[in-house]
Amino acid sequence: MHAQGHRPWWLYSLAVAALATCIWIGWSDVSFWIPQAAVKEAVRAAPQQVIQILVQFIAPALLLGFLAREGAAHIRARRRA
Repeated sequence: MHAQGHRPWWLYSLAVAALATCIWIGWSDVSFWIPQAAVKEAVRAAPQQVIQILVQFIAPALLLGFLAREGAAHIRARRRA
């Protein structure tokens, strides 16, 4: 175990890699012009949209929150020392 509850470096590397993957997967096929047929298909594919939202918005937001919290804790710990 790491001293004083510090998490291992690979955990942060994994979080950054997961964040980059979520952004790449979630935004790689974004088109701001959508034909009507595609809209109808999207309505029928609502379960896929839920997964898309999880990967595109929620997972990156949670990962950014985790990294920000850990970064702030690291900065506070360095100032105390």
